[in-house]
Amino acid sequence: MSEITETQLRAMVFGEKMDHQRHRIYTYVKAATYYDLKIEHNGIWQGQVIFDV
Repeated sequence: MSEITETQLRAMVFGEKMDHQRHRIYTYVKAATYYDLKIEHNGIWQGQVIFDV
């Protein structure tokens, strides 16, 4: 995480590389929502974002 303010979070996130043999795209993400949004700090920062598809 490189920056956190009252209204903004800036961070680098990562995951595994897209493999079309294993990962099927059935629909696309329309938007990230505030529903059940979580940001916690318990020694490390963790966040949860729900995507609207």
